[in-house]
Formats: sequence, C-alpha cells, structure tokens
Amino acid sequence: RGSHEFRLTAAGKLAYDAAKQIHVQTQNLRTQLTELQSQKVELRVGMIDSLANLLFVQSDELHNLEAHTHLSLTIDNSDRLTAYVLHDELDMALITSTPELPAALLPINLGQEPLVVVAHHSLAATVEKQASTGTLANFLSYNQNSHTYRLVLTHFARLGVKVDYAFYSTSPEIMLELVLHKRGVAALPYMLIQPQLQSGKLVPIHIKGSESCCIARTIVSVHRSGRSLPNEAGILLAKTQAKLTGLMLEASNL
Repeated sequence: RGSHEFRLTAAGKLAYDAAKQIHVQTQNLRTQLTELQSQKVELRVGMIDSLANLLFVQSDELHNLEAHTHLSLTIDNSDRLTAYVLHDELDMALITSTPELPAALLPINLGQEPLVVVAHHSLAATVEKQASTGTLANFLSYNQNSHTYRLVLTHFARLGVKVDYAFYSTSPEIMLELVLHKRGVAALPYMLIQPQLQSGKLVPIHIKGSESCCIARTIVSVHRSGRSLPNEAGILLAKTQAKLTGLMLEASNL
C-alpha cells in the first residue's frame, strides 16, 4: 500500500492474471458444452447505433440471433463498449476502429462504413461553392472526444478545407434533423440518410470537386484475447462484413 493507492504485490499480480485466464477458459468450456448439446448459448453483444440500424432495423438479424441465442444487446459509443468488453460485461462489441485498443482485446476488421457529407437540397449549391474556396461553415459534428470526430477532421484537413463547427452531438439522428431543418452540413451514416437521399431532401456534397462524398469509417469487432465466441457470433460478423461491403459499393456511386 502506498500513500494514495493500493497496488497488487508481485504474487497478487500472478494470481490475478491466472484467475483471468481460468475465467476465460471456463467461459469457453461453458459455450462449447452448450453448443455441443444444441442448446441456446448466452451472447452479450454491443454495437454503435448505426450498425444496430443496419443489422436489426434494416434486416432481420435480430430475429435470427434471438432464435439461436439468449441475446443481450447494448447500444453505446465505441469507448464505453470497449470498456464493457474489457470488464467482461460484453462478449464482443462492434465499434469504430481505434489505435488505442487495450492489449487484452483482439480486434477483427469487418470493413468500412460510409459516412456521407450532406446538406439540404436548397443549400447544396451554396455549400459546394463555399467549400470550393476552402471553408465549410455551419458543420454539425460528432462529439469532440469521439473517434469519428477525429476521422472527419482528418478527412477535411487532407482536402485542405477549414471547418467551422456549429454544433456537437453524440447522436447522428439529432444531426440529421438539424440538416433537414437547414441548420448546417454533416457527415452522416449512409444507411441513416438513405431515404432522404432517395427522396431528394438531402444532397451529397462533393468537396472541392472530389469524386467521392464519402468518408470511410473502419469498423472492427473486439473480444477478449483467448475467448472463444459462439458460432452465432461468427455468423453475425460474416453478415456484417457482407453488408458493409455492399453499403460502401452503393455509397461510392453517389
């Protein structure tokens, strides 16, 4: 014990590390025995909101998972989901990729999710003309602590565009409503805004004549190293990869 904190002794650290390994092995054995008996396995999954929309609102993956697992689903931001997996509150999480993942977690690359820079159709010409001069005003952004904020910031910096931020939010749905009310420009998940693009309410913005209006956000799944995920988890990840590939192909043609 120090003056301000408790620390494990060398023996305590050995015991703690061994206990974690035993816990993971016990979880793996429980999963394998349950699947061997053709019974429903427990599956605790977390994901960011845009992937929940892609997998469970726009398709029937939720029904498929519930038919084969005892499913627990958590929707949250990437940082909190990472912490939940690290503390064994989730078996796996589907999140935006980050270079700061803890060493105890194993990432699996699932592909890229398209974010599309959009404005209300009545403002599109003005926004593109303004952006051609190197400035993008009234930009509605993700929270400054998020990985997506840094991704979007890097994208515009690479294009030589200065962004004037007008609003920050953790909710793409709120940003979408603001764009629809002509309050600014935003980079939003393609699946979320697909209906508005098809109806013509929103228009994709091509910055400085760039061919693509998309920003590719890398998506990964994470689980504890050494943890064996149930078969249904592997099926979900494979379907996620296929859906993301299709989305990127579709959005790249905007």
